[in-house]
Amino acid sequence: MENKTTKTNIKSLLFVFMLLVGVTLTTAQGVWSNPNLPPPNKIVDSPINAEDDNQEKSGQLVTSGIINNSGDFISYANLYVGSGSYKTPAYLFGDTYFKKMTRSGATENRLCLNPSGEIKVCNDVDFKAVDPIYYTSNNTTKFPSSGVTGYVSYKIGQNEWCTSSNLTNTDWGGRTLVGVESKVAVKFSDWGTYDLKITCAGIEYVATIKIGGKIIPTTSGGNINYTLDLGTSRLATFKLIGGGASGASETGNCVTGYDGGSSFVKIGSTTIANVGGGGKPVAGIVSGCKPSVGSGGRVASGTQLSNVYSNDGYSGSGSTGGCSGAPDANNDLNTCNSGGKVLPYGNAGSGLDVNGRGGGGGAYITGTYTLPATGTLTTFVGALGGKGRGATPDGQNGYISIEW
Repeated sequence: MENKTTKTNIKSLLFVFMLLVGVTLTTAQGVWSNPNLPPPNKIVDSPINAEDDNQEKSGQLVTSGIINNSGDFISYANLYVGSGSYKTPAYLFGDTYFKKMTRSGATENRLCLNPSGEIKVCNDVDFKAVDPIYYTSNNTTKFPSSGVTGYVSYKIGQNEWCTSSNLTNTDWGGRTLVGVESKVAVKFSDWGTYDLKITCAGIEYVATIKIGGKIIPTTSGGNINYTLDLGTSRLATFKLIGGGASGASETGNCVTGYDGGSSFVKIGSTTIANVGGGGKPVAGIVSGCKPSVGSGGRVASGTQLSNVYSNDGYSGSGSTGGCSGAPDANNDLNTCNSGGKVLPYGNAGSGLDVNGRGGGGGAYITGTYTLPATGTLTTFVGALGGKGRGATPDGQNGYISIEW
């Protein structure tokens, strides 16, 4: 009786053992298989399927994109965004928390890290030019021996300090900077563009200042000569506008206005640029008179400028003077007569009575040219039409500027 019971138990245990082995072998064989039908007709076995249970995969998983709608994304190993020559930006939206990061190199980052790996917001150091450009005095063609002063400002975080780097033709190097300063003087001994640098905890910051020169003649209607002593050749930007013609008032007679003068620049005997003044108008209602508005000035051919933008002046309109060819502050053209203005803002003609006629506006040109280190530069600013003509409605003077 006892032996029979024992034999029965042994048979039961063997049956259970064989059942477990079969299940194990079946599971081992089905760890991963591709679906044999397109989704959603067949859900593949884990580890990657549409079920809501936790899943694991020991090999690499390469996809064209992952969208995590909920839950945390956790990595217990290194996380790389881009690799080798593939530099892929990482975009983080919302609050981002870092416990510690390691800084590589000494360049500025949007998140700045000190050598201990602590994160510092980059604006712990704020370093910039008070103004981006400073000029020598107008019409100065030799750099002043006393130099030119520009200014920078800085704000340096608590318990931090920075050092300034040496820079040729400045007195910037060798300074220790702490705290906050809104206007720190820097002396420059030549024209040029300067990148002033400071180093703070291994991170470099730059403020750029240009020391420029300019020639802007203040008189019109005659030659003005400048003796160049620039030290070296200088790339300069030229702007020229011709003089505006006068208006013509109807006085019971046939009245002819006056042309605006041309503006030009020469170096030696070579004309660099030349723009015409506005044309004169004619006014009158008497027999035989042919009233007409003044035409716009023309840009002369043969300019020596590079990177040229030019535009002829505009004709008068009725009794109102025409605009110059220069764009306004918004880069719009032919806008000087807007807003009901009679005498336009630009270099243009004018007209003051209903039967009068407006003169033409002066032409405009801008471009670049390399000034020689030495030589004679001559400017001629076109005079306004009607200058010194008594009751004739005057135009406006031309304009020249040369900046380097």
